[in-house]
Amino acid sequence: MMSQHPTALIPSSSNPHDITALCQANVLTPKGVLKSTTLQMQNGVIKSLGADLPANHFLRSEDVHTVQLGEDYLITPALIDLQLNGAFGVDFSAGNIPEMQKVLDTLPQYGVTGILPTLVTAPLMEMVSATNAIEELIHFNTRATGAKVLGIHLEGPFLNPDKRGTHPKEHMLPIDLDALHLLLSPHVKMVTYAPELDENFEMLDALREKGLLVFAGHSKAARGHLRAAINQGLKGVTHLYNALESYTHRQVGTSLHALLEKELWASFIADGYHVHPEVLELTFKMKSIDKLVLVSDAMSLAGLKEGETARFAGTVVQNKEGRAINTEGHLAGSTQLLPDMIRNLLNWEICSLEDAFQMATHNPAHLLGVDDHRGSLKEGYVADLLLWHQPTMKLLATWIGGELRWCDEGLFRQASQGIVLNPEAIENKGSALNPPSQYKAHLTL
Repeated sequence: MMSQHPTALIPSSSNPHDITALCQANVLTPKGVLKSTTLQMQNGVIKSLGADLPANHFLRSEDVHTVQLGEDYLITPALIDLQLNGAFGVDFSAGNIPEMQKVLDTLPQYGVTGILPTLVTAPLMEMVSATNAIEELIHFNTRATGAKVLGIHLEGPFLNPDKRGTHPKEHMLPIDLDALHLLLSPHVKMVTYAPELDENFEMLDALREKGLLVFAGHSKAARGHLRAAINQGLKGVTHLYNALESYTHRQVGTSLHALLEKELWASFIADGYHVHPEVLELTFKMKSIDKLVLVSDAMSLAGLKEGETARFAGTVVQNKEGRAINTEGHLAGSTQLLPDMIRNLLNWEICSLEDAFQMATHNPAHLLGVDDHRGSLKEGYVADLLLWHQPTMKLLATWIGGELRWCDEGLFRQASQGIVLNPEAIENKGSALNPPSQYKAHLTL
């Protein structure tokens, strides 16, 4: 996608009372898709949603900027990613503030406006340094032009070495409350750990006392221990099926336990490599959509070209046919971002459009406790939203706080009835709904 700064067609409102009205579109709300609907934004929030008004309704007012859309266009909430290790050549674990800001500024091109930068296992003081750098980024990042850091996700170092995945075994730690307190900077919101290492749940209790989200991951937890952890406040499992004890028809494992424990949340990766699409289809039949969260688990190769390499989790990783492969031949995070994964789910025809977006918008917002103002298209909610060409699910534009922060090149033009879409700008781009890549069963994490 080529980025384009917002033009005078849809200006950044100098007057906070100005209204932007997106007209005659399909709008995805908690009640489903509303057809031929107008969405109005004012003062950074959604002012109203309703049956569409005549095209010339707003033209008498200079304070209203109208955008005429149509039945082929879909407006959705912007996406929230609870597990983003990095992207565009930047690793959050490196703690480079200008580079991390670059990621935040680029993510609106991919429809993502809220993230938890995720830190994987590394030497303890390197992880502490990275959390401090992200805290500094949060403190000084007063610009509302890019994605917002909603917290920090610690994925390690308190993981089971037997299920390390790409994490460096030599830097994993046993349960250590002193080490934990060094890592718990003010904006840490989520911790992934192996509960079977926490025999008396001392760490789980400490995390829950601080109100943090605690997920099991890189774990071999048996069902009894998992149930006990749930009773102590364990909320979910991280990247279901990956780096969790697997199961067959004769042998149970942590992944099966996570499916059977109905109150337990689960995040999952839908890149076509980490989990077979038919396994995800089974997951959607066994687990309520209300308990599932789509995450990218993207690393610094996301957004880069085939063949590029980067260091991640202490090893060299290469982008091979859309997969992030480390020197051991294992998956090491993902190269896809959330829009790609939503398109995958729709291509595989294993869930509805409404469910796909719920798992990447409302559900993560709910887990973070911000679903009272973010993650849905409702009156009074933050106006972070996306415009898609629905037949192809091509992302066209991103608004943050009611301001257009990215749009596809040449998308809008002025017309007598207001601002309209330029069909040629869409037709010349081709379809975004290409067949997803084949699942590579021999690559495991």
